[in-house]
Amino acid sequence: MLVSIIMPVYNQEAYLAASLDAVLGQSFKNIEVLAINDGSTDKSLSILLKASKYDSRIKIVNQKNQGLLMANVNGIKHATGDYTCFFDPDDQIGPDFISNFIDELDQNYDFIALGVHILSDNSDNPFMLAEDKIFDKSELFKKADTFILDKHLALDKTFYVARWNKLYKTACLKNFVKEYASYKDVSIGEDSLFTFLLLCNSSKAKSCKKINSYYYIQHDNSMTHSLDYSSILKKNNITFDEFSSLLLLYKKSLVIAYHLYYAELSGALSHLIDKDYSLGREFYRSLLKNDRYVKALQLVCEYSNYKNMNALLQRHQCHPLMYAGARRMHKRIKKFMS
Repeated sequence: MLVSIIMPVYNQEAYLAASLDAVLGQSFKNIEVLAINDGSTDKSLSILLKASKYDSRIKIVNQKNQGLLMANVNGIKHATGDYTCFFDPDDQIGPDFISNFIDELDQNYDFIALGVHILSDNSDNPFMLAEDKIFDKSELFKKADTFILDKHLALDKTFYVARWNKLYKTACLKNFVKEYASYKDVSIGEDSLFTFLLLCNSSKAKSCKKINSYYYIQHDNSMTHSLDYSSILKKNNITFDEFSSLLLLYKKSLVIAYHLYYAELSGALSHLIDKDYSLGREFYRSLLKNDRYVKALQLVCEYSNYKNMNALLQRHQCHPLMYAGARRMHKRIKKFMS
């Protein structure tokens, strides 16, 4: 059995040597490492070339800068393994990352999902999936309606929306990769479109509560942590439009597109108002004048039975100073309770 590991690379010289060591040091040795160089302008390519001379399992695919979505598309197209997984070089993995998936391959699954570690503010927050369960085709297609947020408006734990907590049958990914590539203009929320297509094109899957040795690191320089709220809003509007067109093709409700719109923008607002109150206040006010976001607030409040404080405060358009203060108080209470 061969496993393809797709590594999208764009200007990641600071992380690349360590991430290559981690992926080449997997206890499961029969792997190919597909490093998709997305037009890097730093030393990333030279690091990849040097490493590939010492280990033939590294295969470099160069492309002009097209963004994360197309890097993943090209990785899937070049994958020759029986199974495929993803590893972003600015995250971390342990030596048993692949073998933990292999241990769960007791049936013919299109994908297997495991829990992960989320590293934020120098703390390790294990993210465990909801249950150990096998899903059939009808259950997977139905889950595509609610796979982003749970009823508390937290990230849903059935499978988790990310690419990198799963092992996929490569043939399954190749079945929808051309369709995924048609949404190349999406530069935020790419994994949501990917996971939607996965759920709609899979026949059998497995979720496991076991925490795998994938460490997702929340960097301040990520898109959702940017302080440029006008750019964030523009990119999310593109994602909403593209996701909506995809949902219509599959005869799905647009509600899930509003869930993603809320999740991305509310998350960006929370970060911004904590980091820079002045900018956060302006972003907050702009969102509450945005008809699409106001509708998203209405839908997520209904979905959560009006029990989520963050959404309710925004829905009632409380003063931004009150909103910021309520967030700080809520964070202190959560820290105390933990």
